[in-house]
Amino acid sequence: MILLCFAASFTYADEAATPEAGKRYDGVWFLGFNLNKDIFKGKSGRLLRQAFATSIDKKYITYKVMGDSIVPTGIIPPGMSGYDEKLAGYPYDIPAAKKLLKTAGFSPGDKRIKQFTLGHTDGKKTVEIAKVIENQLTAIGSRSSGSRSPMMKNKAGNRL
Repeated sequence: MILLCFAASFTYADEAATPEAGKRYDGVWFLGFNLNKDIFKGKSGRLLRQAFATSIDKKYITYKVMGDSIVPTGIIPPGMSGYDEKLAGYPYDIPAAKKLLKTAGFSPGDKRIKQFTLGHTDGKKTVEIAKVIENQLTAIGSRSSGSRSPMMKNKAGNRL
């Protein structure tokens, strides 16, 4: 499973604290991989993970889906405490992603990368991002299907 984890959420102070308002402003986004799966282990697994990361157009997601202006380059975005500009992330580059796949011992459309589950929460933006990623992964021959999980809530029923 590839885990598209959107674990943290927030709502703006002037928004009504309703589940629907929260789903509009779901917030910490990152792409994680189940490293317990053999396919993601070792050198070939690292190259495969890099190929997936390189096949995702983060600028498109940032500008068109999120309507934001700061493109993430790693787990900590520019402007946030802890950001390290030396950790540049992976640029969107389909030919490079295909080369990484080949180096890892895979080819586009290889049956071993044909089907993955993309796990994510049910936030409005999260679902949109997951659909974009599912579509973009087809450029390297991977097919993923979404698996939604409801957003986490505390005992009082408020979203975390």
